[in-house]
Amino acid sequence: MNDFDFLTASWDIANRRRADFLDADSAWEDFPGVATASRCFGGGADFDETVFPAKGTAGLTLRLYDPERGEWSLYWSSSSAGLLFPPVTGRFTDGTGVFHGDDTYHGKDVRARFTWSGA
Repeated sequence: MNDFDFLTASWDIANRRRADFLDADSAWEDFPGVATASRCFGGGADFDETVFPAKGTAGLTLRLYDPERGEWSLYWSSSSAGLLFPPVTGRFTDGTGVFHGDDTYHGKDVRARFTWSGA
């Protein structure tokens, strides 16, 4: 619990991702964002909204901690889709959070990995 307390604030962020997630040789896409995060449930939940001005979209993340399993579930929603996507789940170990989940990309089933680290 409290693993995401460091996010509680407003942040200017830089995003970087592959233009095609399934092609390791595809170009990198860089775009800015502004995120505002808040802590809930005494640190057992976290919520943030991120606005991507260059893309004309926004997204939100809901993070919930399960104390019995010692695990977080991270849920994402995009203003362009209007859906709550399936969660990635995982935990922090030695300051690095690793989360996995099932998703689809262009109609293809994929296994997603999401990592939070200080690096």
